[in-house]
Amino acid sequence: MPAKSFCVLWAFLCFFSGFSSLLAQEIRWKFSVGDQFVIAQQQTTNIDTLVEKRKSSIDSSVTLRANWKVTAVDDSAVATIEQTIDSIKITVNNPADNTKSVAIDTASQQKPAKNSRDLQKQLKPLMGMTFILMMNDRGEVIDVSVPEKTQQLLNAIPAESRLNQSGNARLRPHLSLKALLDPVKLTGQIRNATLALPERDLPEGQSVEILPSQNSATAVAAPLGKRKMTYNGQRSVDGHQADIFSLSTTEKFDAADAKSDSDVQMTGRPDVAAFEWNGKMVFDRDAGHCMSCKQQTTIATARSYRDMEMSTNVVVKTVFQLQRK
Repeated sequence: MPAKSFCVLWAFLCFFSGFSSLLAQEIRWKFSVGDQFVIAQQQTTNIDTLVEKRKSSIDSSVTLRANWKVTAVDDSAVATIEQTIDSIKITVNNPADNTKSVAIDTASQQKPAKNSRDLQKQLKPLMGMTFILMMNDRGEVIDVSVPEKTQQLLNAIPAESRLNQSGNARLRPHLSLKALLDPVKLTGQIRNATLALPERDLPEGQSVEILPSQNSATAVAAPLGKRKMTYNGQRSVDGHQADIFSLSTTEKFDAADAKSDSDVQMTGRPDVAAFEWNGKMVFDRDAGHCMSCKQQTTIATARSYRDMEMSTNVVVKTVFQLQRK
């Protein structure tokens, strides 16, 4: 081949090699001022307890619907997002005592049952309140702030609510209105629901450890054991070419290192008999946002309580979905 033709061919190949690498855009969130999203996040919890030979079970579900509006994007691709609460649906099913069951949906026009009416009245005025989130292009919530009007609404929430009387000591602190609508907890839930993308794109089949947040503004309790995110390549999802990440625990943790939360401590320290976490995140690279993230956590514990043996199995399922308006 003549030297001139070879040089032309080499330049041609180099050009298209560089061009194709540009086409393989990084997996990142894309924000522009004025962007709007609709999010839905549902968390269901099932707690089965066995004391000696007596079984009990409580199921709860909290569904949050909100709107996101991007109001600013800085030079580091950090977006300022105004999150507006649209509706909340709460159910607590207590088979042992139906009078302590709760069913509320702020978006429903139907009148709730008598034991849920007071809570419905307390929730209704809170719909439409806003929080300000700061999110980088990896999808990590790095800060949260509360407008003065929202803070006034939160301060007006009664310390006690119908959910606080659910009859289960483990649920009471988490299902009070103040806990449910606490800005840091809400942000932590969203942070855990979406999960930050890896710092660098991963080859198909490669994994990266998911580290707990070091940001005090958005930090939540570190999970038991180590967790990892594995890139599984692209698949067609609902007509979109999406990037798929599987989620799982990396190894069994040492039960001796497990710590019990102060709100569930009784007598003695619980032994964590089993822990499992898994799920899947679906990301639309072209649109630049997470489409969905589904996770399930299972924790089994055992302890002695008043000379009785008690075991508990907790299953928490979280489903996060997002659509661009």
